[in-house]
Amino acid sequence: MESEIRNIFSVDLEDWFFTGDYPVDSAKLKYYEQNLIINTRIILKLLNESKNTATFFVLGKIAESLPDLINEIHCSGHEIATHGYSHKKIYTMTEEEFNEDLDKTISAITKVTKIKPFGYRSPYFQIQPWIFKVLNKFGVKYDSSMNIRGMGGESYRQDIYLSANTQNIIEFELENYNLFGVSIPINGGGYFRAYPYAIFKKLFTKCINKYNMRIFYIHPWDLGNSLDKKFDNNINRFKNFYNSSSSLNKLEKLMEDYNFDSFRKFLEEK
Repeated sequence: MESEIRNIFSVDLEDWFFTGDYPVDSAKLKYYEQNLIINTRIILKLLNESKNTATFFVLGKIAESLPDLINEIHCSGHEIATHGYSHKKIYTMTEEEFNEDLDKTISAITKVTKIKPFGYRSPYFQIQPWIFKVLNKFGVKYDSSMNIRGMGGESYRQDIYLSANTQNIIEFELENYNLFGVSIPINGGGYFRAYPYAIFKKLFTKCINKYNMRIFYIHPWDLGNSLDKKFDNNINRFKNFYNSSSSLNKLEKLMEDYNFDSFRKFLEEK
């Protein structure tokens, strides 16, 4: 059974200074960018050494601002997919605004890589049934935004699948660990930082979605955040910074324990 399970490694290529959530000191912009570049290259190095491939969900703003970094990822053999233009929440956008956002993002990525991306993940894992009509319009073949975490209920989940299927888009849901009916997030990001690795591995191993697939995700800032802590309240400070010093060691172990592919590779071999 284990040999039939595919493990997908995904990177949400974003950083706080691209989102508009915090004030940006323009004098330190190169420092912020360098922190993102260094962390991304650490991930690339580990992927290369372990002979794993990944999907990088890229913000359109990063494709415009750091095209050399996107080319470096692309030329390393990894998939470039879309993650919105500036990490704007879908819940705050109209369908027309989402259309414009996706158009800008795909154009920015295609200009750099010369390949039109066909994968999408929404910022903050926010998802609405109506987005699939827009995704289909731009030739998107799959989405990996559904990460319910116990919210929305089964009817909401089925609405998402129905909307995706209607538009011939595959929904690669991040499957959480079910503990007595409670959905426990375990797929990556801050949860990867928070859990001891042995516990993370034990739970992650059991989080298999309907495509017999485990999906892991990480942000470059999970390895070290350039955000000034004074801008964060205690909750956000915990969410953004907690245990980041452990991430590199855990990531090295993860690469040793699992073989990872990109979504593109999975679809090409399907």
